[in-house]
Amino acid sequence: MSTKHQNETAQKSQTLRRTKEVSNTCVICDTNFVTVRKSRCCSERCRQILRSNKKHTGTEGYDYITCPVCDQRVKQITSKHALSHDYNDAKHMAAKLNMPMITCEKLKEQSQGKNNPGYQHNGKFSKFSKNFIHGYDTDWIKQRAKKHSEFRNNNKELFKTNIEYWQALYPEDSNKAKSEYKKFQTRDLDYFVNKYGETEGKKRHQQKIERWAKSMPKFNYSMVSQELFDQIKNEYNNTSSNIYYATNDREDMKHYENKEYRLKTASSYVMPDFVDLSNKKIIEFDGDYWHSKAKVNPEREKRRHDQILAAGFDVMYVREQNYKKNKQKVIAECLEFLTE
Repeated sequence: MSTKHQNETAQKSQTLRRTKEVSNTCVICDTNFVTVRKSRCCSERCRQILRSNKKHTGTEGYDYITCPVCDQRVKQITSKHALSHDYNDAKHMAAKLNMPMITCEKLKEQSQGKNNPGYQHNGKFSKFSKNFIHGYDTDWIKQRAKKHSEFRNNNKELFKTNIEYWQALYPEDSNKAKSEYKKFQTRDLDYFVNKYGETEGKKRHQQKIERWAKSMPKFNYSMVSQELFDQIKNEYNNTSSNIYYATNDREDMKHYENKEYRLKTASSYVMPDFVDLSNKKIIEFDGDYWHSKAKVNPEREKRRHDQILAAGFDVMYVREQNYKKNKQKVIAECLEFLTE
């Protein structure tokens, strides 16, 4: 047989093998399919999953996580992956499927602190930062914010910060929905204990309280109240080293814009308007705006009052309208309270 004839015979045999249909079962989804090649997967998606599963090895949970829908091994469930399964994003998918995590522990370790390639990058890698290396796109930011706002408004039942979420969760019990919504907003000690257990719950609650105390608003006082406190300080026959109020410039409070004393109570912190630590006396200034009927919260005010008393302090309340009517009288009453 000539070489030319041998080549033609080999080509015909190869072509026949390529076009011969063979029945097979997909190793990923167990689907029966017909192929002209020795393919192990029925689709490109299944081939992608097979490659991913070969790539990610080790311990599940630490080195990778497994998608509960398609069994694909990944380091992290991304929004794109969640969208492929008809979920809004990764968090939505995790909530609906009760997934314990959406990112493996190894990836978390690699992206925390100094392990993160973008550690302290000062915003140069973020499109939301004005320091972004490719330029801050104002139009893109506005459009994205608008799109996000529209999505939240049209899907209120997906977000725990909305009452609609709790109403959808408890459609037959409106009172239960309201109470759970309020409990979620409060996140008190009971919330942390129920979620993390007695020891860890108390620890996390304390950390939350300390963060809250450090991040208080810079200016949550009225200038009228500071005028009163300045007068009291000037006429008070006592050392000012133990007096704290918002604009009283103190060396030990220089890192705060608001110099109000952070009073530790049994379960939280209270920031009195004016406090004299030497005599354990507190003066609270009730402004006309925040302490009007429309703004005041009686339960919160009573809880605050009880916390102050429990900490061993006496407290006096001054109404703004009374101070404006007769300033000298109110100043005299405050000085009498502080020295009695």
